[in-house]
Amino acid sequence: MGSEGVCEAEVLRFRIPSLPASMNAIYQIMFHLKQVQMKPEVRAWKTQAKQFVPKWVLPKGIETGFLRLKLEFHGSWFYKNGKARRIDLPNLQKITVDVIAEKLGFDDCMIWDVSLRKVQDEKEFVECELGFILDDKVGCNPVVLTP
Repeated sequence: MGSEGVCEAEVLRFRIPSLPASMNAIYQIMFHLKQVQMKPEVRAWKTQAKQFVPKWVLPKGIETGFLRLKLEFHGSWFYKNGKARRIDLPNLQKITVDVIAEKLGFDDCMIWDVSLRKVQDEKEFVECELGFILDDKVGCNPVVLTP
């Protein structure tokens, strides 16, 4: 489903058909400019991945709330000898969360509940599920999604 897709539901489910690039090295230091920048391949992945985040039209009465996110990263997590590859789940999470939040127009700090998982698979993709926490025990102002 590309960006033309619209999901009208309390929970948004979609798939990004690749994994983030340069997972263990997201940033590059530009010493001569005294800057830290995201690597070009990471920026490119973010741009491409946003195409697969559909617009989210919420049912009436659920326009605000605190968010929960479930991410499953499918890929080859082991070498042929059976040893686990050193790929950090939090780095995969950060780039993917940025993509979703930027595309849907909310501050990622409003995600209060996160579930992360690696799934051994021949294909590489990210299964995403975003929804609202429907209890009032979170204790601050809820997020409002912008159109």
